[in-house]
Amino acid sequence: MTRRGSVCVVGTVRDAVDFIDRYVVTVPEPLRSRVRHVVADGGSVDGTFERLREHAAGMPHLVVLDSIEQATAPGLDRAVDAAESSHVVVLNADDSFEPGGLEALVDVVEAPDPPDLVIGGLRVLDEHGETFRIQRTRRMRVRDILLDRDYPWNPACMVYARSLHDVVGRY
Repeated sequence: MTRRGSVCVVGTVRDAVDFIDRYVVTVPEPLRSRVRHVVADGGSVDGTFERLREHAAGMPHLVVLDSIEQATAPGLDRAVDAAESSHVVVLNADDSFEPGGLEALVDVVEAPDPPDLVIGGLRVLDEHGETFRIQRTRRMRVRDILLDRDYPWNPACMVYARSLHDVVGRY
């Protein structure tokens, strides 16, 4: 059942146990009643799946799928199918939102008549955790984004309506 005006963080993981403890707190506690986090594990052998299940036992908003597919695209499709939200944002296990970023996103999506696509900025950190670059989309027209390749490098910058899958297809 799709909840109108709702957001789900989706992602796939495989052998990412070193990132899991930080990844599962991507959705801050105050938002956990409003935002789901669905993760598809693609056959981890390093304890990632088991660690995710441990966290999910105490975090009702966290849904862990045992994906038989090891490829990213089928895992993302499974996660989107399980999202039960009107909008999704893809977040990789080694990525995170800026402080307050997810809260701002939820406010946009929960507003009356939310947009089908929201694009934010992207802060790229170097190996020392220092800001290497900040990327922002300059022109928000679809033509400019696609033809000028003025789009974010990382899907965590974009939230989109699940209904777009009906138009453009699955991952």
